[in-house]
Amino acid sequence: MRSAAAGVAVGGVLMVLVQAPPSSGELRSGPVPPPRAAAPRAGQDGRILVLGLIAPVVAFSLCRQSQTLIERFSPRRCPPGPSRT
Repeated sequence: MRSAAAGVAVGGVLMVLVQAPPSSGELRSGPVPPPRAAAPRAGQDGRILVLGLIAPVVAFSLCRQSQTLIERFSPRRCPPGPSRT
């Protein structure tokens, strides 16, 4: 059980390490000016950025929780003792 928890923790840390550099670069670069033909939209860039940062976290959390529930409530019955593969 502890090894599974350690694996999930390490996976979470690796996801943050992979996503942090591009995200911080985007946050530091500032907003991109709109083309001259387009009318400026107040607050639109901020909402898109927040959605882009939050959506992967929400999707991962929902998928992980559904996997946990499936594993918990529909376990495969195995005979006791060491496994022989």
